[in-house]
Amino acid sequence: KREQVFICTKNGYVTNDGMWAAVPFGKKFMIIHNGCRVKVLNTYKQSVDFINNQRKTLKKKSRK
Repeated sequence: KREQVFICTKNGYVTNDGMWAAVPFGKKFMIIHNGCRVKVLNTYKQSVDFINNQRKTLKKKSRK
């Protein structure tokens, strides 16, 4: 099983598969998935948590 590796930069966050990213958007962070804007969140931690939760949710849905 291949482990997921996350790239954490000073200004943003990108998963190693490049599907999800949290990029600075003024004083907030914009969540991007497959090149489309998904949501804008206030903090870096909220952004990373949101991405991790979405990844888990999508994996569960794909199993069904």
